[in-house]
Order: sequence, then C-alpha cells, then structure tokens
Amino acid sequence: MAQGDVASQQITQIEEQPDHSVGDELEGGARPLNLIEEVLNMTDEGECWILGSIVSVESGVHDWCYLACNNCPKKVIEVKNGYKCKKCLRILADPLVRYKLNIIVADGTGCLNLIVWNQEGKLILGKSANEVRALQKAEGEKAQPKIFESLLEKRFLFKDEVSSRNISSIDLVYSVQKICDDETLICIYSSDASI
Repeated sequence: MAQGDVASQQITQIEEQPDHSVGDELEGGARPLNLIEEVLNMTDEGECWILGSIVSVESGVHDWCYLACNNCPKKVIEVKNGYKCKKCLRILADPLVRYKLNIIVADGTGCLNLIVWNQEGKLILGKSANEVRALQKAEGEKAQPKIFESLLEKRFLFKDEVSSRNISSIDLVYSVQKICDDETLICIYSSDASI
C-alpha cells in the first residue's frame, strides 16, 4: 500500500489530549481495559478503554456527518439567510462538515455501538469529513461512502464515555473520547483481553 493510504497510517493517540499517553492510562490503572461485556454491565458513570474490531459502520447515506458552526462544534440549522448555530446563535454562510460516525465494535464478549466524532473520524479515515463528502458525491451519493469499508475488521483501543443514559439502557450508543492504533499496545492488551 502506498504511503498516505489509510491502511498505512498510524494514529497512536489524538493530539488534542497529550497529557497522558494511552499506555500510561492503561498501565497506571487509571482507566483499565474492559471487555465489552463488562462495559455493558457497568453501574457507574465514567470512562473506560476497550480493545475491539470494527465489524460494521452503521451510518447511512447522509447521517455519518453533520453541518456545524465554524465557532463551536454544535450543529447548525438551515435558515433563509444561511445556517444558524443552535448554541452561539451565529449566522453562517458556509458551515463545517463534521463526523458523527456510528460504528459497531466487537471483542469476542459482545458488541458495542459507538459514535466516533470529528477528530477521531479524521484520524481513523485519514480524511476530513468534507473530503469524504466530496468522495461520496463523486460516487453518486446513493450509499454510504466506500471509504468506510476500509475500517472493517480494523482493531483499535477505544476510550469510551459511559453515561447514566448508557447505564439505564436509555441510550445504547457510547461516545468515543480517544482512539489508539498503536500495534505494540494492541498486541499487549490482545493477550490480556483474549481477543
């Protein structure tokens, strides 16, 4: 595969959160690695790490992204003179396209429905949401973008947020906070998690 292809890129850790490395978080026990079965049975809110393979991209033709404010990451709504931010109330002519990618991850003990947001989406796909949207338009816009197929069967460490809505089964979708594809860490924790 040529350099720059999605499969040849390694993301290791999201750059916005450099305070603690993934290895530090896992080895220090601050946030231990959990099996998906354990996450589904959690009774306390918080963050946890899982190791799993992407088995499905559940996003449809258009719901894998959203139009967002240029000032904050909130969704905008179309109004007669452009787009209006729901949070800061700005009127925009040209909003950003941001990821809201719904994936299913499995680890041998269960499956978990995750939302991958913009920064993490850029890192695992190697392209911005705007670039993927342009590819989708070139493909005819009748199905989800073909680039999503490159994610299938890829293994990552996912740092997920477990909310009260997840615990009470009101919301069965967990939000991804960080993603790591460091092969050394994946190998170390693969044997621990028996994946």
